[in-house]
Amino acid sequence: MRAFIGLGNPGSAYRRTRHNVGYRVIDAWLDRLQLRLRREGEGFDAVSGLIGSEAVVLIKPTTFMNRSGRAVVEAMRVYGLGLPDLVVICDDVNLPFGKLRLRGRGSDGGHNGLTSIIAAVGSREFARQRIGIGQPPEGVERADYVLDPFTDDEDAGLRAVIDRACEQLQTFVIEGLAAAISRYNG
Repeated sequence: MRAFIGLGNPGSAYRRTRHNVGYRVIDAWLDRLQLRLRREGEGFDAVSGLIGSEAVVLIKPTTFMNRSGRAVVEAMRVYGLGLPDLVVICDDVNLPFGKLRLRGRGSDGGHNGLTSIIAAVGSREFARQRIGIGQPPEGVERADYVLDPFTDDEDAGLRAVIDRACEQLQTFVIEGLAAAISRYNG
């Protein structure tokens, strides 16, 4: 079973923020698969299903971003997951808006959610899909920028970005990491 973990902050105040794009990818994928999340463990909501013949679990931590690691460790325990089973979906200020970057491992890149997960699992050896949200404008702090909603122009193109992110993840499940990277990264 492969687990897809969309990072974000819980609550309606954060729903449309840049930092919650991981949640939005999971929500879009749930709609495509006609599945609904439910409380499955301490600190996360999840649902399992099939993509083709492959078992997957879609997860949204209900902890705040900087405590995502706690929810991931609990999900690993509940579902019997190992590091090779994890795919974390998150925003990335180091990528231009709309760019996708799927990798089999990597650093936290300054992302508090990834920092928390790496500390909790004791390794950087898990896949992650980063979704570009662009750099903050001059004079805007990074922490404020990621907690701001997308601009109207960004929001207009966000659905296409989220759809591509879902397609990349589905390709990953069916055809593997290399195919998903070559077809969608960039």
